[in-house]
Amino acid sequence: MGNDTSVLADFPRTDWHSGRAAQLPHRPEPGRAQLLAILTDAAVIRIGLLAVGISALLLAVAAVL
Repeated sequence: MGNDTSVLADFPRTDWHSGRAAQLPHRPEPGRAQLLAILTDAAVIRIGLLAVGISALLLAVAAVL
């Protein structure tokens, strides 16, 4: 019954009493603003990682000198 790996898991679930298919929540496609926010977050993370790498490189050079 609770096994979602069965073949029947691919079929839409039905409301037990009415026999109609249960309405699944619709997830809207991401808009332009949301995509821009994701790309901005990725850019900020890359810049932060680059800054950490440069700092580590400078510390290594300072330790050698």
